[in-house]
Amino acid sequence: MKYDAVVIGCGPAGMMASSLLSHEGRKVLIVDRSDRLGGRACWHEYRGCTLDYGMHLLITSDASAIGQVSDKLGIHVEWCQIPGLRVYTDSGWRDMMELAPMDDPDFARIAEEMMLTPEEELSKYDDLSIEDWIRERTRKDSIRDFLRGMAMVVTTLPDTNDMAASEVVFSTGRVLKTGKFAGVPAGGYKNLWDAFYRYLNSKGTDVRLDTTVSQIVIEDQEVRGIMVDKNHYGDFYMAKYNLAEQEFIEAPVVVYTGFIWDLFRIAAQDKFPEFFRKMVNGFKGNTTSAVGWAILAMREPATDSLCHHAVYKLKRTGLPLQFLPITNIDPSIAPDGRHLFIGGCPCELDTSDRTLMEEKTAAAKQDLAELFPGIWDSVEWAIKGTFTGIDGIARRPRCVGIFRPDVKAPFMEGLYFAGDTVRGRGVGMDFAARSGVRCAEKILGKKFGIE
Repeated sequence: MKYDAVVIGCGPAGMMASSLLSHEGRKVLIVDRSDRLGGRACWHEYRGCTLDYGMHLLITSDASAIGQVSDKLGIHVEWCQIPGLRVYTDSGWRDMMELAPMDDPDFARIAEEMMLTPEEELSKYDDLSIEDWIRERTRKDSIRDFLRGMAMVVTTLPDTNDMAASEVVFSTGRVLKTGKFAGVPAGGYKNLWDAFYRYLNSKGTDVRLDTTVSQIVIEDQEVRGIMVDKNHYGDFYMAKYNLAEQEFIEAPVVVYTGFIWDLFRIAAQDKFPEFFRKMVNGFKGNTTSAVGWAILAMREPATDSLCHHAVYKLKRTGLPLQFLPITNIDPSIAPDGRHLFIGGCPCELDTSDRTLMEEKTAAAKQDLAELFPGIWDSVEWAIKGTFTGIDGIARRPRCVGIFRPDVKAPFMEGLYFAGDTVRGRGVGMDFAARSGVRCAEKILGKKFGIE
């Protein structure tokens, strides 16, 4: 069968790109090796709870790229709002906006700059740290501390000297401009992706899950389509070592949304110019991680707050902390009487070092006991662990914006990229979704007015 476009990946980037292409009348196939939609923002049922695979709070909520696309396409999504950020200070938990020097003219000037700097002009800050950017604009500790706090939440990096200014300026500017901090779809991301699936189905878009792409077919620097595995040899114990039968799917446009460094697993490197190969291979492994207590299920909530919670540096682990009392915001994802905390400690540690990880989670347990007195007395079950790849590429200076691959493959007709390892702006899912929008705009040669 022939399609106008094939989108590889059902994550936020792939869902936005395929939805917009389908909206414009293109015949689209979207494929994913997983058995469910969402990519790294997928969901699982566990002990009666609907758990999202990670802490996927969506910056600016319904004003995000996903929210704007769903509004444009008439896809109904109910959002649960996270009103703000709480940070831990010497005096205990404080709302972040209480710490913002709102009456300070210097802060007003900086906030205005963040809100009004056009996305296309942010590249001038792609090689600058947010610490340097802040210091160029103010000497006041109150303003510096507020912006540093926002920067940690935006980048999930522990050191402001290692955070790209352009990314912090863009996302903080969006929060200030929209007046919305973050949100989650009611009922979890399963409901969000189901809504987009129904829209795709109404447009005649084909969605194939449990489908492995083995090759992007390129001839004479033009995309011809993809090859997918047809036969996985069932439960044969050596199935992964066998060459499966393949099916060719013809399409003049292919959108790849996986990690950019995995591109060469399904596309021959020699088809691409040397500068591109070096760029892609240079990013491999340059990502962020987290360690700690990913999920706490409790009889009583640890806090009544609806806010996201952050600590710049924990006393015992020496790491930042981010935690969200998700059932305070959306109680529908858990049985009555059960309260969920999700979160962890952003880090740049070797998460394969089991001894180190056990030490950090033990220390984090003590830190949580101090931050939320009595929390462990209420815990029914808990999940600790590590996660590598919070951001596809860590948002350090010279690792963002113009230093990443563009959405269009160089010197190649018909191959496009989207996802959080290519050029774009935003935080996490918002970044990936916005890149999917920009990719669709590039293919179609039109703008959708998505900020």
